[in-house]
Amino acid sequence: MTQINITIDGPIASGKTTVGKFIAEKIQYQFIDTRIFYRYLGYL
Repeated sequence: MTQINITIDGPIASGKTTVGKFIAEKIQYQFIDTRIFYRYLGYL
């Protein structure tokens, strides 16, 4: 089976996380919030 990754991009506070979680639930995908990765890299 082929793995499919879906990404959502947009301005701050535009609802990306809300939409991402909604879509992930509907299609039974895992939702990963990448903000933590970027915040971690900012502290290095």
